[in-house]
Amino acid sequence: MNKESLEPSRQPGARIRTLLVDDSPVALELLVNFLNSLPELEFVGSAWNGEQGQALAEQVLPDLVLADLEMPRVGGLDLTSALRKKFPAMRLVIISTHEGVVWEELSQSYGADAFVPKRCIATQLPGLVARLFAGAALPVIPRPEAVA
Repeated sequence: MNKESLEPSRQPGARIRTLLVDDSPVALELLVNFLNSLPELEFVGSAWNGEQGQALAEQVLPDLVLADLEMPRVGGLDLTSALRKKFPAMRLVIISTHEGVVWEELSQSYGADAFVPKRCIATQLPGLVARLFAGAALPVIPRPEAVA
């Protein structure tokens, strides 16, 4: 891809457009409320599985996707792999009730930028987002028509 085929997903100072993908209605509600409490994030949608998550991500082009590890149909790992191939600059974070280095390494092997246990989201996500979007460099998300 050349520079002409890429378009910034957000302007300097804009909030980080965030998509949430989780099959648990309770987790979705809690996470949406938490995301809405963070001034740097703009919640742009949610999906119940990776298949819906991919379709929505292609439509709304979020800067950040938080995806549950285990979901019906298409799980978070396969969603992450697909989005990483199509949108290399998109920030992708796996969230899960599982914990441990093995899950972190597995998530990263599928292209995730990070893995966050759900019980640690309130303490880890704000700092993680700051690191993922540090500096003036903005992620550049290719428009769907520009992707081969």
